[in-house]
Amino acid sequence: MEKAIDNNASCVLVSLVRDMADRYEFKIEGVDIVCNSAASAARLIHALRKGPMPPHLEKWELHDFEQFTGKLQHFPKKLLEFLLTVRTATDEQIRQHMNLSSNRVLAGILSGVSKVALSLGLDPQMVYTQTTKYVKSKPQRIYQISEGFYTAAKRSDWPSEEELRMTEDEYQQD
Repeated sequence: MEKAIDNNASCVLVSLVRDMADRYEFKIEGVDIVCNSAASAARLIHALRKGPMPPHLEKWELHDFEQFTGKLQHFPKKLLEFLLTVRTATDEQIRQHMNLSSNRVLAGILSGVSKVALSLGLDPQMVYTQTTKYVKSKPQRIYQISEGFYTAAKRSDWPSEEELRMTEDEYQQD
């Protein structure tokens, strides 16, 4: 159990406890709070102090990063590896790099990334952001790896060649 009192906060953080079920419990002004990740707890504390931090700038805790990347399937890992390399790419560049037939296929892969993030209580914008601009009246989607995710990936030397190999189960599903 870790205990901390932060006298600089606008509220007093009495204690923070991480139990074996990856729950973070703490008390703020007499109210019990439970979060399912360190990132969720940090976001809440930051929001109470200064207002919400933009998700794409949030720092990843090592535990959250490993848990997130450990749940990703092959194609989401390949997509994120590409974005880590180029930092920003259009939908067309991603489809071409990954040999995808359509934006619908790309959307399925991006959905996988978002679902894993949300299942861990993380905002998908902590991983990547998407903007749309129009070129000759046609939408062009631009994807950018989030700064916090980029930093965590570099710090963890992720992904390794082994992590990018398709497992037998994934190969059979494909």
